[in-house]
Amino acid sequence: MTTRERLHRLVDDLSDDEAAEALALLEGQLADQAEPAALPEFFGMLHSGKGDLAARSDEILRAEFGRR
Repeated sequence: MTTRERLHRLVDDLSDDEAAEALALLEGQLADQAEPAALPEFFGMLHSGKGDLAARSDEILRAEFGRR
């Protein structure tokens, strides 16, 4: 039996009050998870089709990290 099937079986056996508590707990857990960070601009740059990456390395770094 898979984990998902076991979870379904457990949920099916809950009373309405227990199901409400379990739902609140799961929603709280999911809300606490951080949003995944956006991928940096240079992610996947090998497929950019914009030419020589070595020649553009300063431009890419400036765009991603700003001038310092």
